[in-house]
Amino acid sequence: MRKLPFVLPAIAFLLPSLCHAQESCPWFNQASAAGVLDSAVGLVVTHPDPDHKVDMICDFTSKAGPAARQLRIDVRTKGRAGGDLGLATAKCTAKPVAVNAVGNEALACSLDAKNGQRTEQVAGRMRDRIFVVQISTNDRAWVVDDELRERTRSVADQVAGNLF
Repeated sequence: MRKLPFVLPAIAFLLPSLCHAQESCPWFNQASAAGVLDSAVGLVVTHPDPDHKVDMICDFTSKAGPAARQLRIDVRTKGRAGGDLGLATAKCTAKPVAVNAVGNEALACSLDAKNGQRTEQVAGRMRDRIFVVQISTNDRAWVVDDELRERTRSVADQVAGNLF
C-alpha cells in the first residue's frame, strides 16, 4: 500500500495522453456537413504545417457503396504555403466567377471532372486567411450541377462568417 501514492500521480500524468478526443473543424461541424452531403459523414483534420496549427484542412466524407461525396475546407494564412488565392483558382476549368458577400475576393468555379467526379469550389479571403471550399462527388444522380454550386457557396458563406 505504500506504493499507491506514487502510482496515482503517474496515472494522472499519463491519462490525458491516453484519452484524447478527435479534433474538430473550427469552421464547420459534422452535423452541418452531413446536412450538406445528405448523409452521415466522417471527419479527418490535417495540419499542412505542424508548426503552424491554425492552418487546417477539414475533410468531411460520406461513402455508400461506389458513391462518394466529400466536403473539403482548407484554411491557410495568407503568404504561407497554400495561402495564395491565385493558386486556389489555378485548377478551374473556366474563368472563375466573382461571388458577392462571401468574404473578400471570393471566386467560384468548377474543377476538372476526372473519372466521373464533379467538383465545385469557392475560394476567397477573410482578413489574413485564404479559404477554399470544395464539394466533390462521383454520384451523378445525387444533385444537379447548379445545386452543387449553391451548396458550395452556402458552405463558403458560413466558413467566411466563422473566420470573421
